[in-house]
Amino acid sequence: MRKLRVGIIGFGRSGKGIHGRAFLKLADKYQIVAVSDSFLDRLKEIKEQTGCAIYDDYKKLLADKNVEVVVNATPSFQHKSVTIEAMEAGKFVTVEKPMGVNIQEADEMIAAAKKLGGRFSVFQNYRYEDELLKMKAIMESGKLGEIYYIKRLQGSYQRRDDWQAIKKFGGGSMNNTIVHYLDQSLFLTGFDVKRTASLALNVVSAGDTEDFGKILVVGNKISIDIELTSASAYPLPRWFVFGKYGTLISDSVG
Repeated sequence: MRKLRVGIIGFGRSGKGIHGRAFLKLADKYQIVAVSDSFLDRLKEIKEQTGCAIYDDYKKLLADKNVEVVVNATPSFQHKSVTIEAMEAGKFVTVEKPMGVNIQEADEMIAAAKKLGGRFSVFQNYRYEDELLKMKAIMESGKLGEIYYIKRLQGSYQRRDDWQAIKKFGGGSMNNTIVHYLDQSLFLTGFDVKRTASLALNVVSAGDTEDFGKILVVGNKISIDIELTSASAYPLPRWFVFGKYGTLISDSVG
């Protein structure tokens, strides 16, 4: 089976530390053939490791016919435009979460995929954590009885001062982190959604985005309560799953 030829757009924390590292570990299946970033000095090491082409403009990468799959690891506010351009260039795209910074952007991306006959996926890697898959298996075993409530907590103390702390760039805990826990929780419950509510606060962040977020999802059978704070001096337990006959608690991915 031949290797898929990959191009990575944006080689910062996510593009290098998550996607680039993963592709290097899976070198028997994937080949990094091109990388783009406005800071070319970030690309020297990956070029030496792989011999890939490097570009200071993502449009040059999209024009590279050697690239089959594009990883869009740009800041959140660029997710929609770069993903659509990549599909227009005939590439399959994996875009970092959040898919877009609002519903309108998500709808535009879906509409563009249908119009172009293109394909893209959203990078929701937390759905495949061993912890989550084990929890799902226990829930489906019936040992807890009928599940009626799931609570997900995440607490730490972190005063972010990068682009993720700036609203105009699509930053904030809702877009950056809670989106993972929401996807996990919906995966556990079969995407059962009846109505939602949310709360967002800026507590200690250096920017203007929220660093405390809460999402409530009321389903037809199971309700979900997700809470994340970057202003907690004490770590919080991670998961509670409440069933008719028992409660599951998970406090570690280890």
